[in-house]
Formats: sequence, C-alpha cells, structure tokens
Amino acid sequence: MFVINHRLADGNYFKVVLDVVEISKLSLHEETVSSALRRLVSLFKKSRFLAHPVIVDQNSLVVLDGMHRVTALKELGYKYIVAALVDYLHPSIKVYNWYRTFTSLGKSGETIYLRLKATFRDVEYHDPKVDREYIVNGVKNGEYSLGLLFADGSSITVDSSGSIINDYRLVSLFDHLIQDLGASIGYYAEEEALEALHKGSVEAVEVTPPLKKKDIIDVAVSGKVFPPKTTRHVIPVRPLYINYPLKYLKNSVSRDVARKILGKMLSSRLIVKIKGQVKIDRFYEEDYLYVFI
Repeated sequence: MFVINHRLADGNYFKVVLDVVEISKLSLHEETVSSALRRLVSLFKKSRFLAHPVIVDQNSLVVLDGMHRVTALKELGYKYIVAALVDYLHPSIKVYNWYRTFTSLGKSGETIYLRLKATFRDVEYHDPKVDREYIVNGVKNGEYSLGLLFADGSSITVDSSGSIINDYRLVSLFDHLIQDLGASIGYYAEEEALEALHKGSVEAVEVTPPLKKKDIIDVAVSGKVFPPKTTRHVIPVRPLYINYPLKYLKNSVSRDVARKILGKMLSSRLIVKIKGQVKIDRFYEEDYLYVFI
C-alpha cells in the first residue's frame, strides 16, 4: 500500500491510496468494447507489467476508470489488480458525460427524423425556429432522454424514459442507428461538441443527459452497466507508471505479500509531480499527474 496526499488549491488535501485489490470484489459501471478488450488481452499476454492503476471508489469499490484493464486481467485468470482508491463523493472529483458528434452524415435533420420515427415512439422533430439552447436545457432538466442538433438548425428529441440507464441505452441505440446511415461518430465534452457544430466542422451533435455520482454507484453495485462512453471522470490527480509486475497479481501470491511488494516498490521510486491537461500515452484531463520513475 502507498498513500499520496495531494494539496488542493483551497488548502485541503485529496488522498489517493494505491493498493492491491481483488478483482472479484470490484463493480464495473460501463460495458467494455469487444475490440478494445481483445487488443488489451493480447497486450497483457505479452507484457510483464501493469503500467497504470485503475481508479476505484474506496467505499463502493466501483471502478471509475479502467474497465477494460479489470476485465482483461480477469479473463486472463489474474486474481488482483492495483487500484488508486479515492473517495468518489469528494467534491473535487467531477463526473461529466460525453456528447457525440457526427460527420459524413449527408442527410438533413428532417430526413433522419423520418427514419427514426418508424422505429421509436416519443420522437419529435423541431424546425430551425426552436433554439438549440432550449433542446440542451430540456435534456439537462430531464424532459428528454437525448437531443440531436443538426447543422441546418433543426433538431430531434426523445422524451425521457424516467431512468438514467435506459436513457443511455437509448443513446447507444441511436449512436448505432446513425452510424448505420454512414455517419462517423466522435466523443467530445459539451463545450467542444457545440462549438464544433457552431463552426460547421460537424454535421450533428447528440446531446446526452447529465449524470450523478449516486446514479453511477447504484447502477454498478446492482450488477448493471451503462453503455460504453457514458461517463467522463476527472479527478484532481492521477498516479501513472507504477509498472507493477503482473506475476504478483496471480492466484499463487497472497494479497498481503502483493501489498507489501507494492508499498516497498513505490517507496523506493522517485515521484515527479507534473501539471496535467497534457497528452502522454493519451490526453489526461487531471490537474496534476504523479509519475513514478
């Protein structure tokens, strides 16, 4: 076990506990993507190390980030994984949702509506007179499950299902249907997606409903999962490059031994604290990164 106490801008501290946890005790909150999972399984078969810890709520043991790594190691027969345990309810941890953008659509909002109307109830078409902000706010306040905003100013909404997980299942279904029409999909933060639509660099934006931490925990501990690309978690700090040997995560090693090895190993390493909002192996939104070298 190894503890990081990070001082926040307000003077308070945010604690991250790096620990070895049993995979069987973790709850996922999102489905994995088959192609990404197969790729990761293949990489782990060739690797000797776990590069980064997964992010887990210390109270519910819900996995906040790292669904594919947890599933891949479980498939390969590993008993443990290294997790960065955090207090999910800490106000400095933020949960956001991904907006979808569509390009190569080549169809008007009205044409898309006519296609969707044949499959879905409660689908409504809005002509360009209806302000985009009205649609966005309607999704945010729970009136709609989702909204589709088109470059021609028109929009489509679907009435709320009354359940956040069902709303996101509907989002996932819409994603697949629109891609089946030939569109390419992208995932962006709300501001980026709406700005891209305003500039004309995308043909449509799908507005998705906001999420609450309680919703995510309740769904995960019940054994259900949201579709992929539902949540976007941002925590104040993220530990990287622990490079923990996979051989100590197997059934043949006790958890006590694995934890002692982790603590001893990380205590002997130099920790470099760097500013976040940077791209390393991917883009990290966190304010700070704690890199073990």
